[in-house]
Amino acid sequence: MKKFYYFVTILLVASVGLGFSNVIQHKKAFPSLTGTYNTTLSKSTSGLITYFYASNSINGPFTSPAVLSTKDSLFIKMDVTPGGTVQVIFWIDANSNDIIDSDDFPIGQESFTDNAPGVDLDPTSGVIISNLETGFLPSMKVIAQANEGMTLVTGIVEFVNPPAMFSFNGTVYDINTLQPIKGVNVFAFTGPDEGVGDLTDVNGNFDIPLDTGWYYIRVEHMLGQYQPFDTLIYIDGNISHDFYLETFNSYIRGYVKDELNNPIPNVSVYARVDNWENETLTNSNGEYFLLVPSGNGRIGLDSRTLIPNYMVPQEHNFTIGENDSIVDNEISNFTCYTANATITGRVIDNIHMPPIPPYVVAAWSGQLASYTETLTDGSGNYTLQVHSNSTLQPLYSVWVQTEHWQFPFPEDVYVDTSYWNLPPGSVADFRIIPAETSAVDPFIGNFVNPDPMKWNIFSFGNPWGPQSETYVLNINDKLEAKCKSNFGLSGVGVMSKKPFSLKNREFRIYIETQDLGANNTAHIMFTNQQRYDNPDYISNWIMLNWTANGWRLDIKVDNNMQTLWNTNNPAGGHILFQFFDNPKILRLKIDGDIKYEGSWGSHLPFAYYYAFTENNYPYNATPVKFDEFFVGAIGSTGVKEISDNIPTEFKLFQNYPNPFNPKSYIKYQLPFNSIVKITVFNLLGQEVGTLLNTQQKAGTYEIEFNSANLSSGVYFYRINAYDPLSGKQLFGDIKKAVVLK
Repeated sequence: MKKFYYFVTILLVASVGLGFSNVIQHKKAFPSLTGTYNTTLSKSTSGLITYFYASNSINGPFTSPAVLSTKDSLFIKMDVTPGGTVQVIFWIDANSNDIIDSDDFPIGQESFTDNAPGVDLDPTSGVIISNLETGFLPSMKVIAQANEGMTLVTGIVEFVNPPAMFSFNGTVYDINTLQPIKGVNVFAFTGPDEGVGDLTDVNGNFDIPLDTGWYYIRVEHMLGQYQPFDTLIYIDGNISHDFYLETFNSYIRGYVKDELNNPIPNVSVYARVDNWENETLTNSNGEYFLLVPSGNGRIGLDSRTLIPNYMVPQEHNFTIGENDSIVDNEISNFTCYTANATITGRVIDNIHMPPIPPYVVAAWSGQLASYTETLTDGSGNYTLQVHSNSTLQPLYSVWVQTEHWQFPFPEDVYVDTSYWNLPPGSVADFRIIPAETSAVDPFIGNFVNPDPMKWNIFSFGNPWGPQSETYVLNINDKLEAKCKSNFGLSGVGVMSKKPFSLKNREFRIYIETQDLGANNTAHIMFTNQQRYDNPDYISNWIMLNWTANGWRLDIKVDNNMQTLWNTNNPAGGHILFQFFDNPKILRLKIDGDIKYEGSWGSHLPFAYYYAFTENNYPYNATPVKFDEFFVGAIGSTGVKEISDNIPTEFKLFQNYPNPFNPKSYIKYQLPFNSIVKITVFNLLGQEVGTLLNTQQKAGTYEIEFNSANLSSGVYFYRINAYDPLSGKQLFGDIKKAVVLK
């Protein structure tokens, strides 16, 4: 067998060239499990569990042992005392003998409560069916040890790889002791999220079925005790290779205690350095020990092992070198304040039928640098367990989370408020409100602020100051945003006061790009977070970016960014986003041309709308001008201003082309700011559609008339213009259009 040692750098360079660089990251088999090395199950005086079964479908069949593909979903089923809780520890059966013995090791634990929202998918009392989140699964055998009270059962799930033409096999050794290492994930990737793997057995052996081709190989210890290894290999037959791993030589050791210095056992402590992560549990003295790689990282505590009994302290940043340690100091030690008080309230949801969806309510105290969270019940009531202290006198910010890995926020609704500086014992109620479905703003005015009922001024960085050139104003019936940074990167613009639905909605805006220079940028962003912050620090968004080098459409999902489309052509300015539902598709048009049409992550249940520009010190930038903001149903905002010269009279032009199928265009002009309504009628005088109903400033416009839902025949389109203040009709006209299919 050939042995890999230190030529990995050459192969890594080659792998990046083949587009596999995103693969170099930690891949957890069961991301939702709490890390554990504590194998002591709780014992009470009652319990009813008699089985633990598994399946790849919520509908079964459920069995034990269950044999599933590594590509399958994992559903588990248990019986339980009605309303009871089952604690499950998951073990790797390293010697594949179907029993838990000294060769095996635990990889995580989780608790499952009967009929708990978001946990139990079976409404039957006394039966739990739950979906266990799976990440990258190697072929392996897992023993689930499930306990309720004095009752204890085990269930077996074996994951197998799909068959392939060849075998890639070998043994993984400790480079210093030359002893085989069990529990090592050996993955063979063909792309960032495509591949297969095997978990080494008690003898360190692995065997992966592969077809012909290039593979990116990742060798990584499941418990994070060894430095991971990466290489590139070409498979065109059966190949055997051994790998030699080296243990980490740096570590962090510390304590987790309460505010009275009492140790807190069984708290999960995690550390992350770049894409590596590992976790462990504190012992009876509250002490933990973690081997870590060198570099800059973060260390923190898993909230699931603290809430509701303790507040969760914020993460600590650390820097550690080779053969280094961080021991018993302000970085490695954590103080968890006991929960001795409450904040209560209700999330009032009159939109969804009861029982209402579970909402996650969270609280943060700056004085304690700690947070907590809880779940509403079926009526929306919640109780937050917080800390009260006469010396520190902590105050709390309280809000409803719209991003949560386990409880997704419902679509098309948002929360009416958040609270600041609440003392323990407070009552804080929230209301669920439908997201906005339409809006219009022609940005009318000259040297006036944007409409405060529609917009908040958005800024980040350092754009303001006594001599600042920064401003965000309506000028000459356009929104102008000029940013002059005083230090580093800054940005200014507007963000919508309320969020919008993204279900069958379209958003139009005009960006005047022709006069922008090399130091200008323009951005349109959709995000479910209303924050005054650099978008780099916002975890979920969709963003269209303009620079002098061209356009780029990006998405960010859970802090992972991806470019959907880009061009080095900076031309264009009429922007149209269309969000389709079922299936969820995003279409981007610039000046009427489709630039992107495809999936977009579907990660935003609603979205605040941002229009802004950025500037980097010390460069000077000219103002960016925005205009023609519209939001409506798909097809309702197909209007664009084709001239901002003020016409002398109202006029409705004949559509062109005519006859047409399926699209035609209607031009009209307004000498005054007007509320404009354009409707379509058939020969019987029945209204068959409304093309436009909004306020517009003086100018010449063109709107798309799409007959996709109309049959062949003669139709009439009518325009009415009204004074925005008095409502008096200023103009009306009607013309004939012919649909010919």
